[in-house]
Amino acid sequence: MMGRSDSTPQNVSATAADPGEPMVGIEGLEKAFDGKQVLQGVDLSVKPGETTVVIGRSGEGKSVLLKLIIGLIRADRGRIRVDGEEITRLPEKDLSRVRKKIGMLFQGAALFDSLTVRENVGFALDEERIVPGDEIESRVVEELRRVQLEGILEKKPAELSGGMKKRVGLARALIKRPKVILYDEPTTGLDPITADAINNLILQMQKELGVTSIVVTHDMASALKVGNHVALLSKGRILFAGTIEELESTDNPYVRQFVDARAEGPLTQ
Repeated sequence: MMGRSDSTPQNVSATAADPGEPMVGIEGLEKAFDGKQVLQGVDLSVKPGETTVVIGRSGEGKSVLLKLIIGLIRADRGRIRVDGEEITRLPEKDLSRVRKKIGMLFQGAALFDSLTVRENVGFALDEERIVPGDEIESRVVEELRRVQLEGILEKKPAELSGGMKKRVGLARALIKRPKVILYDEPTTGLDPITADAINNLILQMQKELGVTSIVVTHDMASALKVGNHVALLSKGRILFAGTIEELESTDNPYVRQFVDARAEGPLTQ
């Protein structure tokens, strides 16, 4: 398998974090639901301007990890640092401030069915009322152009294809100009050509904006194309973390079973 040929992000200076400190740092993260332990001590470090892909089987807690980073749910134990600030125990008011640094593309895009594309993309700015209406309009148009969508401002989500919905969701994630973007299964449900177009957009956002990204996926083609680093989440822990080259050369049995798509192995025992 071949990994991405250009693993060095451009315009990393767009982020203000100390290059020696992770933009997102996770230590000993634990989370349980109804007595079932989902995360059992996750450690993960994502450098400014880089893309880390978290792979793993369905139901292993990958989406839970993203929701913990953005603060939609709270950790039971452990620490999460975003842009140098420990957020795990922040009160909601301060957590809302940190969330402004993070954009998220939800699985399925999670658009509001009753709102137009214009209203969906500009929702966060309109809700916070800190940007004038005419500026919101120009920002919406700017972000839609960035994701290669124009002329659809008045369309509703039901009128869009799956790939268009993903791009509208990405425009919405970008409109607050975040330092970190979280992608939850960005290519799920898309045909291979459309999926590759989404991968290209992820690379484009890294190169043009210097954003730090965490991509959750079980799509190995996507992982190899967009990632600088890859982490395998299984059994509540990170069982492997390394570069694309290290992923391809490792003899770690958990990685080999997942990458080689084998039904038998330690991941299924």
